[in-house]
Amino acid sequence: MDTFLFIAVLWMGFAIWQYRQEKNQLKERLREYSSLISQEEYIENLDNAISEKETQVENLDNIKESLEDSIKKLRVKLNELDDRLYVKSLDFYEPQYAFITSQDGSIAVLGRLLNSR
Repeated sequence: MDTFLFIAVLWMGFAIWQYRQEKNQLKERLREYSSLISQEEYIENLDNAISEKETQVENLDNIKESLEDSIKKLRVKLNELDDRLYVKSLDFYEPQYAFITSQDGSIAVLGRLLNSR
């Protein structure tokens, strides 16, 4: 019986050792796969970040186009103001109203005053 018990203990020890070896091998394989999962997550995160940046670039392009349009309109206004400033620098009179004489203008102002009362 002692021999049987010795063989049983020896067999159990071998089975435990073999189980631990297999467990360590499985842990190693799991580490390999877990790094693949983390790489996949990393790549997915990078793809998401790229998509966000592309959206931001599109928004900035739209803002840029809007600002360029505003700049063009402001340049046109600036040119008009430059023309007016040039005319004023030459001491030319630019009429505000379509009156032929100043007396016509005075009569129109008096007429408005009388009508408003």
